[in-house]
Formats: sequence, structure tokens, C-alpha cells
Amino acid sequence: MRKFLTYVAFICTALYIIFQYCMPISITTLLNKDDKKAAEPVITSGVVQDNQFVPLDEEDMESCSSYENWLEIMDSTVYTLKDTVTINIKNYSDKTYDIEKLPYQISMKAEKRPGLGATNLKYTFDYDSNFKIIATAVNIDNYQYLNDAEKAAFDVLKAEAERINSQTDMEYNREVAIHNYITKNYRYSETGTEAERTHTIVGLIEDKSGVCQAYADAFEAMCRLCGLDVRGVNGQFNGASHGWNVVKIGGMWYHVDVTGDDPVPDNMLVQHYDFFNLNDKEIAKTHTLESKGVPECTATTYNYFIANNSVVHNSEELRALINRELANGRNTFTFKTEGYIINSANQIGSYVNGRGFSGYQVSGDLGKEGAFCVFLN
Repeated sequence: MRKFLTYVAFICTALYIIFQYCMPISITTLLNKDDKKAAEPVITSGVVQDNQFVPLDEEDMESCSSYENWLEIMDSTVYTLKDTVTINIKNYSDKTYDIEKLPYQISMKAEKRPGLGATNLKYTFDYDSNFKIIATAVNIDNYQYLNDAEKAAFDVLKAEAERINSQTDMEYNREVAIHNYITKNYRYSETGTEAERTHTIVGLIEDKSGVCQAYADAFEAMCRLCGLDVRGVNGQFNGASHGWNVVKIGGMWYHVDVTGDDPVPDNMLVQHYDFFNLNDKEIAKTHTLESKGVPECTATTYNYFIANNSVVHNSEELRALINRELANGRNTFTFKTEGYIINSANQIGSYVNGRGFSGYQVSGDLGKEGAFCVFLN
């Protein structure tokens, strides 16, 4: 018995040493109180689920008895690029089965024919170049329906999406990578050989420039390729017609305006996140939503500035943020102010002077709350 107890005591001592000294320790444990400001924010979101698109069989698309079933049939139709579908719908109502609430930015019309016990509806669809690329991102079988230019553009987006997917399986990280790829590699421009071309994904890829529709549709296609739930929306931005997206991250919906984060003139020195994952209240300050059936966006968790602990409320928090960014080796960074006004770039410069930089640039609306980007040289 004595030998047994001695053996147990030895095992317990060994386990204590392993857990006390050999197990991984979090970075915040290793840092002292002052150094904690340099720790990277830890951002976790849902892991991307493998929800591969599988169209319904033809016989399962002839009738439906619920709104959810109707949505499945419509998905199976548009994401296989069918021109028409005829459905017998039980307990049909115009309000419930409103095609204007569907998430596809395509031309659609419905021809209604009342019948016995159900309403017969024939839906007709007209797909533009952008949607064909988006549909191919959902269902690769549609690749055969793309023309050569569309195939080339799709291949570019697919290659980048595959690179992103190989680096992370987190929804938020993939969204950031898609956003940054578009804003860094393309620029906003309304000029081109053909005005219509600036609205297309093909024009964006080939000319390296385009307008909001091209940005938003390219973002949607890449999100689809990266397994993210997303849709395009339309409305007004500062009084002008505009398109952007809503995306589902961590089970909640957010507004993201990639075009708005690529301001004119294009400045490759700084990365903007002013319109990255906003809720309905925040986006309404600059945007007016006109699309129907858009999911409610109420969360703030994955707003870029909140997720990265980059919201500043006073001068002390600004100093701490700058110290953190410099400690992590960054000479460009962005943050947002709330309840705190920066009236002069010198307020930022005072925290970087004498730290090895010859100068600095600050972009943002001085004298107002909002987002700021800083570049140190």
C-alpha cells in the first residue's frame, strides 16, 4: 500500500508540473501590465460551414406549400440559370410571395394564374453578366454558360478566394481578406471606354476600376466562393444611387460597403474600414436602404473597430492605441473616435514625434467623430 501511495503522489506531482509549466500560456499572461497594450486583439467568429449548393430535382420544383419551400425552389432556379419556372403555390398571397424581397439582383417577373386549391405562377428571369458570375460562385456547373471574358474574370476571383480559404477558416478573417483584396487592387472610376462596362465584374477585373455595382457584385461573388452568406442591396449614399452588401458573420448580419472604403482619390498607403460591418443604425447615418427583404442588422460585435479594439473615447485611449500599433510594428493603422473630437492632426503627431519617423499623414474628418487612418513615414 505504501508503494502504491508513493506512486500516486509521484504521478500527481508530475501532472502538476506539466500543467503549471509546460501547457501553453496566453499572451496576456506573459505580458506585464504596461505591455498588455501591445497585445493583438483576439478575434474569433464562426467557422465557415461547408454548405455546398445542391439544386432540387425537377419534380420537387413543381409545387410548394410554404414560403421556405418556395425560397428553395427559387434558389434552385436562379443558381442553375434557368430562364423560367412554373410553381403551384398553396395558400398563395402577394404579400408573402413577393419577388421584390428575393435576394437576387436580377430582372424578374411573375405571371399569376389562379387554379383549384393552389395558384399557378410562372416566373421569368433575365440574368446579367455579374449575376452569372455570382451564380457560378454558388454552383460551378454554371461555368459552361459564361463567355470567355466572364470565365477569365471568374478565374481571377476564384484563385484569390482559394488563397484566402487556404489561410483561414474563420468567417470574419475571410471577409476582411476579401474586402482588402478588392480595395487594394481596384479603384473607383466612372470613366471607361463604355459606361456600362464600369458596372461589370469583367470591367473591374480587366480595367482595374469600376463603380459601386462592380465592387459589390465582386464582393458577393468572392464571399460565395469563401462560403459566406451575403447579398447585394441598393439605395442612396449621400444622396446618390448606390449599391453595397449585407453579410452574415457569426450568425448575425452586417452592412459592408467596399466602395465606400475605397475613397477617391485612391490612397494605397492606408486601408479604410469606415463602412465595414455596420448595423442598421450606423449605416443610416450616410446610406438610405431601398431594397426590400433585407435581413435586420443589429449586431456590433464584428464591426471592424470594435472587433479590433480600435474605438477611442479620449486622449489617453488614443495614446494607448498608438503605442500598441507601434509595438506591433505597424506604421499604418486606423481607428474610430466616439465622444472624442480630434481637431488637429498634431494631436496624433504628438504621440509619434521622436520615435523614428520623419513625418505622418492623417486622413479623416478633423473636428468630427469618425474613422481616421494614420500613415507614418
